[in-house]
Amino acid sequence: AIRSARLARTIGARNLHKARLQQEQERCCLATKEAIQAASARFSAAADAGAPPCELAQLSEEHADCLARYAEANRRSAKIGSRNSIARSVATAHLADEDRHQDELSSIDASIEQIERRLGAAKLRYQGALLGLELLSDDIHRRRVASRCCWSSGSAFVCKTR
Repeated sequence: AIRSARLARTIGARNLHKARLQQEQERCCLATKEAIQAASARFSAAADAGAPPCELAQLSEEHADCLARYAEANRRSAKIGSRNSIARSVATAHLADEDRHQDELSSIDASIEQIERRLGAAKLRYQGALLGLELLSDDIHRRRVASRCCWSSGSAFVCKTR
């Protein structure tokens, strides 16, 4: 947050905002471009497999929708402003660093969650082992007490003494 505040003061909050918008639009353009490629692949696979015309028409319509979304994303990206601004390129680089940092934090959080799950499982195994030891100890204690005391002498029980 401190770096973002310094960057906003240095290059201007407006440029930083535009860089964020531009970055979002570039992501949108990339996502729609990937959707176009996926729709093209589905259409080609269906055509090669001899799909019925109604299915091909539906896939063609899906492809056309992807193209329209891509064109709209490009129009919005161009509307945001030129990409030649030095301030915006600095802001874009900063935002990319921020994204990488967030990705690293997400990875660390996922690792922590995994370790916590493994720790919980280890604690349960430890508790089970302790319970088993406790039962074993109790059994040994009962056998010792039984072997020292109370053996049968005819009809009466007599305790042994040492």
